[in-house]
Amino acid sequence: MRNRTFKVKVIHFVVNSLKQHYKLEQHRSVLLDFQGVPEVVCGSYQLPALLAEHAWLPLRRGECDIKGPDYLPLRDTLLLVSTDGDFIQITLIQLEQHLREAAAATGAQPNILINHIKVKTSVAGKRDSAGSTRREYEFVDVRLLLDYLGREFARNASQAAHFVTLVALTGCDFSMSLPALGPIKVWGARSKLHGNGLRECVDIVTALVIVYQQLLQNKARGAAPEAIRAITDTRGATQVYAQMHASALKSLVLAPRTKASLWPAERVLVHACNVMWTLAYWTELHAAPNLFSGNFRYVTVKNHVRFEADCAG
Repeated sequence: MRNRTFKVKVIHFVVNSLKQHYKLEQHRSVLLDFQGVPEVVCGSYQLPALLAEHAWLPLRRGECDIKGPDYLPLRDTLLLVSTDGDFIQITLIQLEQHLREAAAATGAQPNILINHIKVKTSVAGKRDSAGSTRREYEFVDVRLLLDYLGREFARNASQAAHFVTLVALTGCDFSMSLPALGPIKVWGARSKLHGNGLRECVDIVTALVIVYQQLLQNKARGAAPEAIRAITDTRGATQVYAQMHASALKSLVLAPRTKASLWPAERVLVHACNVMWTLAYWTELHAAPNLFSGNFRYVTVKNHVRFEADCAG
């Protein structure tokens, strides 16, 4: 299935089979959304206005995770069944925007539920009689999660955007995982980032300076607090990180493996640009800018997308 040509042929086969199977269905609506304008195979379902308006000039539609929010009803609940973790970040941003628009217009309170593989945080999964771990599923109430983020990041204009930027910062499909820093440590430092909007490249690099400063405290000199407070642009933030990185490499108590894993300033800047595109993709969906437009620091190597800093030399 990694062969794109073969994969598309398989999808076309499945789509055509579904059309034949459901063409006489009268009690339910079946909709196929693969390429171009989604097709209502049977039933009385009406396409959302966004899709109906683009019947003659289809939207540039990609993965299913950015298609899901298009079907969010004005007042009711949308159920999404998926194993893709990006659905949570995307639906948080989209529901937050939708609630603001709907509340302003009609006072409606729509919601999104996601049925996906259960997240195991501490307890091992249940095992069957053969000894293998069973796959369990759970529902995520996105509005409930959004309410929690509203309390946790009350000082930020968009609590959902603030949270999902932290997610992208720690690594996802479009950005690498941070060296020596995982989601738990970044989440633990969230109180230090409350005043950081996390919306511009300078915000991302500054956030990494702050988080790594906390990680390296008592092990390296790091960056002076006044130097961090004096950051006003991306160049300044990158310079402060470079100083902190140089200090870490000279540390006598920091493990050699940790030193070797830490990114240089250029790699941190590339990561910040990658995070910026990821946030735009999760926010703007079909209207997101092209990966290679602007300065998002992606390149192609033999038809594969790579991070710019990983291709130097």
